[in-house]
Amino acid sequence: MKKIFYVVFVVLMVLSFSVLAQAQSNTKGIYVGLVGGYVIPTMDGNLVAGGTPVAYDYDLDLKNGYLVGAKVGWLTPFSNRALAVEFEYNHIENKMDSWDNFIMTGLDAETDGKVKIDSFMFNLLARYPTGRFHPYIGAGAGCAFVKISDMDHTYMGSFVALITGGSDTVFAYQVMAGLDFDITQNIIIGMSYKYFVLDKISFDNNVIGLWDGPGRPELDYKAHNIMLSLSYMF
Repeated sequence: MKKIFYVVFVVLMVLSFSVLAQAQSNTKGIYVGLVGGYVIPTMDGNLVAGGTPVAYDYDLDLKNGYLVGAKVGWLTPFSNRALAVEFEYNHIENKMDSWDNFIMTGLDAETDGKVKIDSFMFNLLARYPTGRFHPYIGAGAGCAFVKISDMDHTYMGSFVALITGGSDTVFAYQVMAGLDFDITQNIIIGMSYKYFVLDKISFDNNVIGLWDGPGRPELDYKAHNIMLSLSYMF
């Protein structure tokens, strides 16, 4: 009885895959979707004292954060839908945790602040086009608007430094791998991993505590993004 059940199950799955593949070919291949995810970031660089060559290592320990966004894409007919082009917008937020090795090794100052990123990315995806499961790999490039809040540093409850924030627009790129699953011919859910990198973030600011005067942070931001998506195929 179990063998008959397995045979029937396999036959039904194969038939459903073939029917869905035909149904998908009747769609236009244009999709829109919503995305959300968990962000595991790193940020480091240096803080240069204004008017002097002195630079402090600036290893900001960020808390894991979140990502929300939207995308629109096209499964290209000339590739039999094996190639997708996609435009994606993401909003990322991470809270700051500490300035590691503040001034000297082993001295970590608690930090209150936030990093916000709005990225606009153009992606190219190579995907498995048939069936209900579509594994893919891809890469993307674009720009990101980064806003860093004022950073209040304390050590054992005592004030250490206040470093004012700022903003910058920088080049961004990402590489990715994921899996999409067709619930119906129009509804698709997906999960993916993206390694997201920003070009050096830099802006003029003011520093109170270490020295009272202008400064200039130069920061590198990278993140491992674990994402879920829900899309509608037209």
